[in-house]
Amino acid sequence: MIELLAEILSNYAKVHAVEMGLLLGLFVAFAYRDHEGVAYALLFFGVFFAFFNAAHIGWEEINRYPLYFLSGVYVTTVLGMVGVPIFGRLRDRLVRDLPRRPVES
Repeated sequence: MIELLAEILSNYAKVHAVEMGLLLGLFVAFAYRDHEGVAYALLFFGVFFAFFNAAHIGWEEINRYPLYFLSGVYVTTVLGMVGVPIFGRLRDRLVRDLPRRPVES
């Protein structure tokens, strides 16, 4: 039991680095939906400040495990940017195919 607890706690920093990467990727994906330029700027500055200012703002996990952070950012950003047009077309198709009922007044 002690070994299991030690294993879980030793992986906490890696999991936290991935979580921060996923959070940045979600912000980029939501910004990409309406403003592509802002999304790219947010991605650049988010990664830039995370690596060069992480120790000063309490994110030492990013400096210790940068690959985990970048993996989270990459996966979430790519899925978000690819998913926005796909889900937009799917939503438009579903709304277009809905049966139309006359509005009762």
